[in-house]
Amino acid sequence: MNKKIPTKNTFTTKDFKRLEPTPEEGIRQVTEILRSGNLFRYSSENPLDSAVVLFEQEFAKAWGGGMRHALAVNSCSSAILLALKALDVKPGDKVLAPAFTFTAVPSAIADLYAEAVLVEINQNYTLDIEDLKRKITSNPSAKILLLSHMRGYISDMDAIMEICRDRGLTLVEDAAHALGSRWNGKLIGSFGKISCYSFQSYKLINAGEGGLAMTDDDDLMAKMILDSGAYESLCRQHVSLPPSAFDRYKNKRPLFNVRMSNVTAAIARSQLPHVTERIAVYRGRYAYITGKLRALAAVELPESDPRQERVPDSLQFRLKGFTPDMMAIFLKTAKERGVPLAGFGADKDNARAPWNWSYLKPQDGLEKAHAALDTTCDMRLTTNMTDEMCDYLVETVRDAIGEAEMSAAAPRFSLKKTSSGAR
Repeated sequence: MNKKIPTKNTFTTKDFKRLEPTPEEGIRQVTEILRSGNLFRYSSENPLDSAVVLFEQEFAKAWGGGMRHALAVNSCSSAILLALKALDVKPGDKVLAPAFTFTAVPSAIADLYAEAVLVEINQNYTLDIEDLKRKITSNPSAKILLLSHMRGYISDMDAIMEICRDRGLTLVEDAAHALGSRWNGKLIGSFGKISCYSFQSYKLINAGEGGLAMTDDDDLMAKMILDSGAYESLCRQHVSLPPSAFDRYKNKRPLFNVRMSNVTAAIARSQLPHVTERIAVYRGRYAYITGKLRALAAVELPESDPRQERVPDSLQFRLKGFTPDMMAIFLKTAKERGVPLAGFGADKDNARAPWNWSYLKPQDGLEKAHAALDTTCDMRLTTNMTDEMCDYLVETVRDAIGEAEMSAAAPRFSLKKTSSGAR
């Protein structure tokens, strides 16, 4: 028998969304920057006086996977835009991208008046390799694959790299959700020509906002630096490149002015030493929660590829056989108990559902995306979650499933109409 849902919640939405505070070292650095007034990354003539430069260097060393150049900007969306612009994406060009990602990814394509071609995903939320081949064949002019490792799920990088080599595709990695993840031991973000990262809230590094682009290509980095807003001689403060690297493009490219500030960099930089520890915490929380969810018959969890070392800072599961009405009851019950579960398909305006990206041209099919996402529940995890919170989450999922199933099983009665003369 289903447990009666208690009237008093043990935990609230605020508890589940509470993030770690900025480390004391970050607070100290930010205070020092505010007192100095040097908020602009180019405030000092000495590049090493800039928190942004130091963050770029330290991030590349820790997580670049051998890539030499890093450019910190105001968001991952901006990093993706700069990457596509550096690769000379023009209006009308076709760019391949997964059907499961955040709306900012196809938005970056649309912002350049290019055309996004969405590739199907499978039940494990990763790229459908056969559909990728089909989309390349049917769109022979497409030369770029903008691959999102959405929610940290890693697609078959062996197959993707082989396809990119054989078909002449340039790979750009959106690693916003995949910092620290690996494929066959190789860091995600080190496969593509350019990789992009996010430091927005609920990421491993939380600076509120912020992003970063990495590449090992001098020419591409020179273009991204100039485009980001390094006007006049400011490009010379990017010490990973010789000044001559900019000569070909200086004053010939329009600027976007999407620079990162020293304050944002100081907040992000102070968290770099904690990333490995946070990864371990997330893996522990995820294993604990999914170990208990597997006991629920209605729950379907994605399968894990042994070649993938994912950083699971979020939770996704499907509810088998649930109708839209059942999904609505399930999510409503969970939220009433303070558990902030969302539905990719059930939530009308979810920004991760491709059918909500109405600014794109109509896309063919996407039946597999619907099958994968329509009954998927989604929730960001935090390192502050305790065993008790995890248990409460699982109990809430179980009880909300019960509420939805009971509602679906309940008979539906309608009032029988009587004639006007009936007494």
